[in-house]
Amino acid sequence: MKNVFKLSLNLFLRTILVCLLSFMAVITLTVIGSSEGYVNPVISVVFGVFYFIALLYFFIYSAWDEGKKDSNRVAIGQSKEMIYKGFLSAAIVVVPIITIFILTHVFGDYQNDIMNILNIIKLIFMWAGAYFTVPFTGGVSTTTIEPGAETDPTTAIIMTSILCGVYVASWIGSGVGYIFGYKKISFIPKLMTTFFGVDYKQKN
Repeated sequence: MKNVFKLSLNLFLRTILVCLLSFMAVITLTVIGSSEGYVNPVISVVFGVFYFIALLYFFIYSAWDEGKKDSNRVAIGQSKEMIYKGFLSAAIVVVPIITIFILTHVFGDYQNDIMNILNIIKLIFMWAGAYFTVPFTGGVSTTTIEPGAETDPTTAIIMTSILCGVYVASWIGSGVGYIFGYKKISFIPKLMTTFFGVDYKQKN
């Protein structure tokens, strides 16, 4: 289980990184993509796609790389086969985040210390998919991009579902990426070499 939690920590830190970069991009949006403090929905979707791809890439490649290493460990008897490791490691990160999104949506009207803490956590991790929610709010202020903020119940459900969907997709990507890495199917490095010039064969 040690290696499972090690991969989970890796995915968690990369998730924090994507959320931080996404949050910092608000500064850019206020300059090129906003009018009187409101984000342009089209530009917000572009940003949303970019950060979603970044999160998905980190989950897929991190799990793929771990799967490749585990394949070698199993071959020499250093480790037991755990083909579902990518799903398990990602679930340790993703399930709590999704649970918090759902709890803050369902019990958002309750004001207490626990809900305040959960709302702070939500405010951090929502940035991986926050820009996708803008088109459903008719232009949300750059200081209030938050699911459920000043929206009707239906819109709030849609926005929360989008945020959960971003993390579900990342969870699936991690599981599939690990399996591909374990079986040494290396289409991901080939794609990265093609689009970004990164030679993973040489690196690894």
